[in-house]
Amino acid sequence: MGVLLLIVMLSVDAFTPTTLGHADYSLIKFTDSELVRPWGAAPRYTKQEEVCLTQAIYYEAANQSHIGKQAVALVILNRTAIKEYPRTVCGVVHQSLMVGSKRICQFSYHCMRYYPPNPHLWKESKLIAQKSLKNIFDRDILVLLGRAQYFHAVYVKPSWVREKLRVAKIGDHIFYRDREL
Repeated sequence: MGVLLLIVMLSVDAFTPTTLGHADYSLIKFTDSELVRPWGAAPRYTKQEEVCLTQAIYYEAANQSHIGKQAVALVILNRTAIKEYPRTVCGVVHQSLMVGSKRICQFSYHCMRYYPPNPHLWKESKLIAQKSLKNIFDRDILVLLGRAQYFHAVYVKPSWVREKLRVAKIGDHIFYRDREL
């Protein structure tokens, strides 16, 4: 039987009606006994979707905790269920638009040159992608993020955050969802 270590730092407004909490979960450690299937049986997915999700987890969150990597995967999978986004993992992570001659990507790594991955971190990202695509998540990430659809690194300040509801900070990322959900 595993042990769950939970160290949470909450902000003052963590439980006001307009927020789900601003907890910093960067120090959480989970055991396999905490894994759950939130939406029943695992959906079917292609090998290419596994590659796309692995790349997204690696290039967006390789230096983050296990829970931080799962959070990125959950946001991507949440987007595939929303009509405004592509229905596939690859469609979501490759989504971009042209503004003049500049390409703007939903996931920044997709607009940049890929660098060779660290084999250990790639393997960890791939394992998280495989479990996520099989609908297996740590229970606490689901409670914390639920239907989160957006995230950004703490060192950037996107203009869209004013329109969204902040749900959590995990490691170096801040996660949001639409206000009307």
